[in-house]
Amino acid sequence: MKGYSEPDAAKDSAPTDITYVEFDDVRFSYDTSDEEVLRDMPFTVGRGELIAFVGQSSAGESTIISLFARMYNPDAGETRVDWTATDEIPIEAWRDRISIVFQDPFIFNEIFSIQHQHRELRCNSRRSRRGV
Repeated sequence: MKGYSEPDAAKDSAPTDITYVEFDDVRFSYDTSDEEVLRDMPFTVGRGELIAFVGQSSAGESTIISLFARMYNPDAGETRVDWTATDEIPIEAWRDRISIVFQDPFIFNEIFSIQHQHRELRCNSRRSRRGV
């Protein structure tokens, strides 16, 4: 696996008022393959914009998010938040600022199941208090 490197103490926190995130000609391949998953990937997303990464299985959609979260380092290019390269932000501070939900039906089924059980418990509790 490609090594992580923490930035020097130049920055001590992640930006708090993010206006955009950017991929600037990012290239990436996994250690297990010589084939590039992403090649010269450029895009910018502004605050409030909603985007979707859609493609065939293994087309790189999850890799984009993993690179943004700094689970991997790009082979070339740069990911930025406003004018700051994400690799200049301490990883712990950066991950405290972001949230990621991957599309996994198990997550949604689990959430639905928990919500349904909670609803049932509330209904049963109300019935008990009313003596029904």
